[in-house]
Amino acid sequence: MHKRMQAVLNQIDRQPEAALNLQELSALAACSPCHFHRQFRALLGMPLARYVLMSRLQRAVAWLLHRPQLPVLEIALACGYASPESLARVFRRELGLTPSALRRSARQPDWPALAQFQTLTASFHAMMNSLSAQTADFDSQVRILPQQPAIPIALLMHQGPPASLPQSLQRFRDWRRENGLPPSRSATYNILFDDPEQVAAQLWRLGLGAGLPEGQHGELAANTQGLEASELPAGRWACLAHQGTDAALFEQVLRLYRDWLPASGETLRNIPPVIRRISMAPDVPSQQAQSEIWLALR
Repeated sequence: MHKRMQAVLNQIDRQPEAALNLQELSALAACSPCHFHRQFRALLGMPLARYVLMSRLQRAVAWLLHRPQLPVLEIALACGYASPESLARVFRRELGLTPSALRRSARQPDWPALAQFQTLTASFHAMMNSLSAQTADFDSQVRILPQQPAIPIALLMHQGPPASLPQSLQRFRDWRRENGLPPSRSATYNILFDDPEQVAAQLWRLGLGAGLPEGQHGELAANTQGLEASELPAGRWACLAHQGTDAALFEQVLRLYRDWLPASGETLRNIPPVIRRISMAPDVPSQQAQSEIWLALR
């Protein structure tokens, strides 16, 4: 995976003027578009959009300082911006000055974000050469669930800012109570359709799932809470058990993408990650909450 992601970086760095296509980049990484953003951030330590912006700006700064004969228009177009004005807006936001002002200064700008960008990319390149002993220990904790049957669930799709999630959770709990399916009788699942750091808040989606009794596959009575019949697809899954807070849980999701997946030889299906909630706050202290992270494998 590390080498495949290097091919993605090469594509971005060598052709800063090119329009980026998620399908093409995910194909270079040999992973599903559904998982690409998470894998990229897990390996690089920054979102794809930030990497692209910094790669383009780094080149624009270098050309402005070291190629004085090139017009700003030509540099803007060569770095993926539609006009000098577009480049200037990004310069003002990121550097606090215009491209022309930078060229007149004839010196490298005070740019802490560049140092951070270079540190993160250097860390990625160092990671390409070896996986740590800690990773080996982590690998041993991941179980493969072979050829699991499809799991019927009642699904409530939350879409909107994370701050509005409590309202969706209340509707989900109301439905469970009305249908006699509390967590003690019905497994609880979260389906991570989107990474909240990769999409606009209004577009963020999280699936809230409750396991349905056997024989209820594809059937769900009409309800006011908005739940619909769905399923977790049959097939192979990687499974990692976790105990602790949600913040630590989502760090483990990133570690699966960053540390386990590249060394595993496995390929993911185009299915979002799933969290199976075994015990949750407030029933237990948040540090004692138990979950499983599932990644769908081919």
